[in-house]
Amino acid sequence: MDMDRLADVEMRENTVSLRLLMLKLYKRNPRELRKSSAVGAEEWVRLVFDRRTDWRFKEINELQGVEAIHQALRFDFTGDRVLSLIVGMQTMLIKAHGGKTEFYATDSIDPQAIHNVARNTEIAVWKLSNARDEYGQPLLLEQ
Repeated sequence: MDMDRLADVEMRENTVSLRLLMLKLYKRNPRELRKSSAVGAEEWVRLVFDRRTDWRFKEINELQGVEAIHQALRFDFTGDRVLSLIVGMQTMLIKAHGGKTEFYATDSIDPQAIHNVARNTEIAVWKLSNARDEYGQPLLLEQ
């Protein structure tokens, strides 16, 4: 299989996984959805992933990448943790692929950048599992 096809498949599968994670997190944490949207979880996920926003959302201070992930896991953040986490993950992934979501045979991918995304994702999952508010409750109920 060509490298560009592998990159296309990897990006598509990661995006599908993040959409599903976002939906599951909103269903477990409806209070977070109400912080950003008056529509249902399915519609909001569709709007977030399908509209052309350059992944900047005023609801999460227009942060992206690792900064958005850190924000989502801060106990004092009062915004939409799910949106911040998912936007952070997706934009981190896009940045690691040179800002692209579609790939061609002439494109190159930095293996270290992909490794860094995998490692940052691993850390974010661990933090999500362990992050608590001032009352000792999980910041987000996991899927």
